[in-house]
Amino acid sequence: MYDPDSDTPAMARTSNLNEELGQVRYLFSDKTGTLTRNVMEFKRCSIGGIMYGNSTEDSNALEDQNLINKLNAGDLLVDQFFTILAVCHTVVPERNVSENNTNDNNVAVFGNDNLNNEQLINYQASSPG
Repeated sequence: MYDPDSDTPAMARTSNLNEELGQVRYLFSDKTGTLTRNVMEFKRCSIGGIMYGNSTEDSNALEDQNLINKLNAGDLLVDQFFTILAVCHTVVPERNVSENNTNDNNVAVFGNDNLNNEQLINYQASSPG
């Protein structure tokens, strides 16, 4: 190795590098390549049209006794909500307005009698595997 601009060849400052190359056993990294701490707190949710959690931004993680009671009692909607939240956490809803009545497996159609169009929610998710 040689730098022609400064007329400087590479110079070895130590001779034990070859012995140390095989010494690394573990390398810790996250997907960004740095060791970071990403904290996501579950603060609010709406299940079956009922809002759970505090509506203020400064609130801590969700501590709603009514929701906890329904979860402990085996409420079907609450149970399904948390099951889907755990399994389908990559789903991103996208809102679209459509003039037609087409529907496929990934689209939920919400009509309104007062409007001439329908609001579509398209659910995009990555495929497992």
